[in-house]
Amino acid sequence: MLRAQEPTPSGIFTILIQGSITEESGREIVAQISGVPAGVRTIAVVIDSDGGALPEIFAVADALASASVTTVAYVKNAVASAVFIVAASDKIVTDRYGVIGGAGVVSRDFLCLSDSLFAAVREELTVKLRRYAEQKRHDSDIFVAMLDHQSSLVRGGKEWKPPGEILSLTAEDMLCLGLA
Repeated sequence: MLRAQEPTPSGIFTILIQGSITEESGREIVAQISGVPAGVRTIAVVIDSDGGALPEIFAVADALASASVTTVAYVKNAVASAVFIVAASDKIVTDRYGVIGGAGVVSRDFLCLSDSLFAAVREELTVKLRRYAEQKRHDSDIFVAMLDHQSSLVRGGKEWKPPGEILSLTAEDMLCLGLA
């Protein structure tokens, strides 16, 4: 579900993304990002989503990454492939109960792939996620840990994710890691 609001007097244009992103909602979101009204200085994407179809997720992430205004991901719940949209935003904000992560959860669409092909797909997704995060000056290792179950994540002497798991973060975790 998608709902956009008129820009506020301060120039903030809000797009609400709820539920899975489909081909139709992905096109709508991209059109909204690409066609922001005059006077908009910030696009705030409020995310309460479990992601959706990868081509649409990447289209939304690409639109945010290339937007001519500041982009903010307001994280309520951004899990699975919605993590790519967060990584492609300039700034990340969360509410007290926000959750992000689990991009490495395997879609049943990938279960039919051979091990080598599955590994290649996961590597391509990892490269893409790292690129979005680095372009927006986020700690890309944090985002990669949400996708790559083989990686580990240690920050400030604390092991946030051991190998064999997929990273998910609460609002408090995001603040501690400087992500939000």
